Amino acid sequence: MRTMQFFASISLVTILCSSSPAETEALSQRVHVHYYGWYGNPETNGHWSHWDHAVTSKSGPPPGNHKPPEDIGSPFYPQLGLYSSQDPDTLKAHLEMIAKAGIGVVNFSWWGPGNADDRALELLFAEAAKKGMKVNFHIEPYPGRSAESVKENLGYLIDKFKGSPALYRDADRDHLP
Repeated sequence: MRTMQFFASISLVTILCSSSPAETEALSQRVHVHYYGWYGNPETNGHWSHWDHAVTSKSGPPPGNHKPPEDIGSPFYPQLGLYSSQDPDTLKAHLEMIAKAGIGVVNFSWWGPGNADDRALELLFAEAAKKGMKVNFHIEPYPGRSAESVKENLGYLIDKFKGSPALYRDADRDHLP
């Protein structure tokens, strides 16, 4: 009898210890992650995008452009390789990682209508809705940005995504924060 209790206890501990937060808890809308949609590669986009940009160093000016795939503009090499933010499989994999961490809201870095990140945003909304995640926007300081252009951008984004269950809304006020 003690042997059965011992193995039952070990089995229970193994199961509990191997559970990830996403398997045991709901996604938290109080936890947000910042996401950049500007990465591109020749396979998906026909050229490198952002993997070849200069990296700012604490010790001096940017060292210049990089030459992917061996030399990239990042201090870390991504686990998934040099991906494109417009690749649906990559986006799905990223959202699975985010969900596994229990994160419920993606803050999307956006540079305005018609940019590559604008196309990635459409994919993000579609996949986030499937996973029960929410998306909000970080409007970047693009050239020519003004109070009027930000107002127009917000109208564009709300019109485009207001019907999506993935659009983040303030739970207490049922509108955008």
